[in-house]
Amino acid sequence: IFEYTDDLSRALQKKDQDIVNAMEIVDLTKLHLQCLREDEGWNDFLQNVTSFCVKHKIKVVDTEAPYYPARRPRRGFFNGAKNYQLFKVEMFVGVIDRQLQELNARFFKSIQST
Repeated sequence: IFEYTDDLSRALQKKDQDIVNAMEIVDLTKLHLQCLREDEGWNDFLQNVTSFCVKHKIKVVDTEAPYYPARRPRRGFFNGAKNYQLFKVEMFVGVIDRQLQELNARFFKSIQST
């Protein structure tokens, strides 16, 4: 996720960047994020995290196991959920959704005001 947004950030900071090219980069970043969101990135991400954990002898969490929060949860929060729900839906997809929402808010307003 941050690879794409970092590339966008670097491109937008260039002094010689024209607005048409910048908007194409924004659209491309949004497209990449949307592809990640639609399951194309989750498996690669999970594989990379798992291999990192194995390499560094870190316990790998079973995504099919029930989720048990470290602190007492709010009533009904994640009741009966699996780790998959927390990691993929709440975290991975949640971060992508917030990134897309921010890009849409910032750049849609810019387009309307020009």
